Amino acid sequence: MSETDAKRDESVGLYVGWDELHRRVAPAMGRDSFRSLVKDKVAKAGFPPFSDTWRGFYWPKVRAWLDSQNEVGTDARVTISAPEVEDGADEGFKHAPPRRKARVQDRPQQPGILAGQPGHTRPHGVSRHLHSVATGRD
Repeated sequence: MSETDAKRDESVGLYVGWDELHRRVAPAMGRDSFRSLVKDKVAKAGFPPFSDTWRGFYWPKVRAWLDSQNEVGTDARVTISAPEVEDGADEGFKHAPPRRKARVQDRPQQPGILAGQPGHTRPHGVSRHLHSVATGRD
């Protein structure tokens, strides 16, 4: 949302009518489809109802409902924070296990890419097919 849109949203007021709600929530959706969907959500899913007294929807409550439906603010990775060091001392890692040097691991010897089957050796270890192509024979 641009700054202009944000300022305009603030200037509209707390209660927004059908057209403003449509513009803020789903402007790409058709007007009749949007109204039908909102009425269904009011009846079945707890969407904030239209206030006849104020002639509109209470925007902060609509926004909170939309945020909860889209799980805004429920990401545990964002809400967990590291404890702060109160004494100002360097935290250090006294209790962490010491690092070990990386070791070379023994692996079984792998056959060469162009190695042939035992007993079917070709010159320079080239397969039968590639040998005939390399020598120009078909």
